[in-house]
Amino acid sequence: MMKSKLYFLLPLLMVTLLTACQQKPVAENENPPIVGVSNPDATPVTQALTSIAFDEIDYNFGEIAMGDKAVHRFTFTNTGTEPLIIENVKPSCSCTVGDYTKEPVAPGQKGFVETSMDATKVGIFKKSATVTMNTDPKNLILAFSGEVVE
Repeated sequence: MMKSKLYFLLPLLMVTLLTACQQKPVAENENPPIVGVSNPDATPVTQALTSIAFDEIDYNFGEIAMGDKAVHRFTFTNTGTEPLIIENVKPSCSCTVGDYTKEPVAPGQKGFVETSMDATKVGIFKKSATVTMNTDPKNLILAFSGEVVE
C-alpha cells in the first residue's frame, strides 16, 4: 500500500516543481521587473582610477637589535591623471603599523606609506602591508624583512 502511494505522489511532486519554476515571458512592450535596485534611473557612482609608481615595494632592514623599532617609509608618485586616494593600509599582523598620506595626491605629486615593527623576538622576519587605493589593481602589497639579533 505504501509503495502505491509513493508511485502516485512522486510524479505529482515532480510536476508541481517543474511548473512552479517556470517564468512568465516578458512581452515586447513590457519592461522586465528590476530586482534589488532602489533607483533604476540613477547613474552608478564610480571612483576615477589613476596609476601609481612606488620607489620600491620590498625593503630589507638587514640586522636590527632586539628592542629597537624598525621603521621604513615607502614613497610613491601618482603617475596617473586623477587624484590618487589611499583608502586603507592593512598590516599583515598586529606588530606592523601603517601610516600613510591621508589626503588625495595630485597627479605628478608624491606620497608615502610608512611601516614599522617592534623587534621583540630574535630571528628572521618578513612582514607586509596591503595598500588599498583607486588604482587598477586596487590592492598592492608592500613587504619588509630583516633579522632581529641580540
